[in-house]
Amino acid sequence: MSKNEQLTDRYIYAVSRDMPEATRADIATELRSTIADTIEDHVANGADPAQAEREVLTSLGSPTAFATRYATGPTQLIGPRYYFVWKRVTFNVLIWVVPIISVIAALAEALDENSMTNVVTTFLGTAFSVALHVAFWTTLSFAIVDRVTHNDASDQWTLDELPVLPVETALSKGDAIGGAIFSLVMAALLVLQAQFVWIRSSEPVPVLSLDLWSFWLPLLIAVCIASAVLEIWKYRSGWTIGTAASAVILSLVLTVSLVYLARTEQLLSAVFIEKVGMGSEGLTITMNIVIVGAIAVALWEIGEALVGLISKGRPQVPTGVNA
Repeated sequence: MSKNEQLTDRYIYAVSRDMPEATRADIATELRSTIADTIEDHVANGADPAQAEREVLTSLGSPTAFATRYATGPTQLIGPRYYFVWKRVTFNVLIWVVPIISVIAALAEALDENSMTNVVTTFLGTAFSVALHVAFWTTLSFAIVDRVTHNDASDQWTLDELPVLPVETALSKGDAIGGAIFSLVMAALLVLQAQFVWIRSSEPVPVLSLDLWSFWLPLLIAVCIASAVLEIWKYRSGWTIGTAASAVILSLVLTVSLVYLARTEQLLSAVFIEKVGMGSEGLTITMNIVIVGAIAVALWEIGEALVGLISKGRPQVPTGVNA
């Protein structure tokens, strides 16, 4: 596909992608109608349709500057040239950097055998501090750039700067079924783990402590079943606020449960520890591995939910031939 194709769609996408969701469709429709009418006037005067489209879009100017006409809030802090770029960069850095650094700091506290209160306090304090630094330094950087750079002839916007239209990928049916089956298999293993011979023994040896049946194992089984249901729900409705929130909640419940049980060394059964000859130091190392693994999986799942929701929220501009 050549760069000249879909120019109107790309221009409308560039203008509307940072607009509030409630008004995005109306703005796109209004702008498309205006562009189509103007192109039609040019063609009626004898202009080539393709060249007329380029001339009309170029006359509208940079999509970033054009979008400020619809902005509902002030953009003077950064300025129209960089406001929406600053907004996207700040948001993306916040959703990735803040949780990663906060989890690392909390994990360091947990590995130092501090109390769960200290771990949670460290996580929240680090998240707040990092978020403030991200917001401050990105804003300061863009403000400086906006004030030390100036428009000149070499900075003229061209059609080649239009972004490529995003491609919305459908959730795979196979992935949904596979994810649901995996969750159900995990639930079954939690139920049946005390019935199998996992190590050399004359009788079954439970890997997980049987004391967990009082609360923790039913909770973990319920989370696995709920995760299976979520996979099917996600396939049918895609990433929505509901599916993303459910994924984050289930991930946090599972992770917090595993981290707590591993941190307090309640996860494995005494019989299993004795049979495999796991000493105190080996148990501590194993539980630390469980903690790191659980947090890593949680970060991945939460990141996947956020990225899916953000991608779903991007404006999808329908393609078509302008009259």
